[in-house]
Amino acid sequence: MKKQDAVIYNAAIYCRLSRDDETTGVSESIQNQRAMLTSYVKERDWNIHSVYIDDGWTGTNLERPDFKRMIQDIELGKVNVVVVKDLSRLGRNYVLTGELTEIYFPSKGVRFIAVNDNFDSENGNDDIAPFRHILNEMVARDTSRKVKSAFEQKKKDGVFIGAFAPYGYKKDPENKGRLIVDEQAAEIVRRMFYLASIGCGSRKIRNMFNGEGILAPAVYRSTQLTHIPTEKFTKSHEWSDQVVSDLLRSTVYLGHLSCGKSEKPSFKMKKIIQKPKDEWIVHYHAHEPIVDQEVWDIVQAKLSMRSRTAVNENIFAGIAVCADCGYAMAYKPKSKKSLTSLSCSGYARYGKEYCSNHLINYNLLHDMVLEQIRKHARLAVDEQDALARTLIERMGNVESRQFSEIAEELERAEKRNLELDNLFMRIYEDSISGAISKERYHKMSSAYECEQSELKEKVYNLRAEMAAYRDTAENHEHWLRLIQKYADIEELDKAILHELVERIEIGQGTIEYNGCRAERKKHQEITIYYRFVGNI
Repeated sequence: MKKQDAVIYNAAIYCRLSRDDETTGVSESIQNQRAMLTSYVKERDWNIHSVYIDDGWTGTNLERPDFKRMIQDIELGKVNVVVVKDLSRLGRNYVLTGELTEIYFPSKGVRFIAVNDNFDSENGNDDIAPFRHILNEMVARDTSRKVKSAFEQKKKDGVFIGAFAPYGYKKDPENKGRLIVDEQAAEIVRRMFYLASIGCGSRKIRNMFNGEGILAPAVYRSTQLTHIPTEKFTKSHEWSDQVVSDLLRSTVYLGHLSCGKSEKPSFKMKKIIQKPKDEWIVHYHAHEPIVDQEVWDIVQAKLSMRSRTAVNENIFAGIAVCADCGYAMAYKPKSKKSLTSLSCSGYARYGKEYCSNHLINYNLLHDMVLEQIRKHARLAVDEQDALARTLIERMGNVESRQFSEIAEELERAEKRNLELDNLFMRIYEDSISGAISKERYHKMSSAYECEQSELKEKVYNLRAEMAAYRDTAENHEHWLRLIQKYADIEELDKAILHELVERIEIGQGTIEYNGCRAERKKHQEITIYYRFVGNI
């Protein structure tokens, strides 16, 4: 081992390269830096204590893992010379880099060498070094501006620019800026939305997935990117309430791509500021959806109501509401004094001046709803056409008018509109040629304009009527297919109820006495609103 002025040098070789993508392993440029600096140190017979590599890390701040490890070794006295390729490898923030070279390294007795810049702190102060730090920062600032501009354009173009695809998706191998479905993870996403749609809360879903050993999104990601450890993404290896809740609220599963959700005020700052939603750039139907709009809407409604699966399994949670105040019906389990029941939570919270109790026996409601579903399911199987007609009449859409009648009337209106266009052209030519007077022309054109204006409004209304007819018909057909499955249903559960019913309004009951208190009847209006068709 060679001594120079009685100093034994233990060298820290520091290599850095800024990259947008950290997932491809150690770059060739890093390898070149390492080889060059290793050769430099060996030529001087110095000890190589360690090689520190930050591949893919910006030089605008000091929050780099191997840089921190190097500083820790300096603090422990293990390193007394730092060797880099050039000053910009140490950093591109002239204030921070200047503090290192001018203050920190000298205070720790550490010699600093930037090989390509011919900088060696042992040779005394270099008057040019501070200007090189400023130039390096200017390069970083210019690069940051260009990169930001390129990213902004990609956001406008609907290109996915995230480092990692959202859970349930992966980057298209043929086009990294496009998301494609990752079926393995997508199945978990679909199941999660299904569970949420039938009333399961985030905590229950979390416990279920953890109990089944389903890999949490961050852990799953690390299995797909085997060279990046899980700790890179998360400290926890399990599902959490927040992760489930965030995924359930993400519109990415509808196929929409939201860009520009956050920004950095300065390239020097690590802090990221979240932008308001109205400033996001949203591209609709940018990729294949995992969840359809219908299921997503149900889940958002459940989340907004903060519905949870009750301990006693209240299947009407999130569905049964007070008909008068709209508050949810609260579940009351069976006790010594009363049967299992539902009552208005608005009444329980604010008292009788706000609402009344709307008390209903839980089992009675269960049996009534079950019987209604059975009845409609059997009708959907045995008398589908009759039930379809009833649905159209009850919904008030089109009623006695048939689709063919609307289509014929629309065709006549559009045909007459074309005739008026031709008439306009004809009388205009007659006016130019002198075949009719200008006064006659203005009178005729005014009449035609008035008729055409009425026709345009009529065409608009007829098209809207046809669209409503189509939408209504599609909803009816969907509901009929849906309820037909339950013609022989024996038991009503949460999944079936939430699949078929949007809400159930519970009215206030009234008691009718028939001569004496022993003979009494309770009358209570229960209104069921089915999904797609409303109240039948």
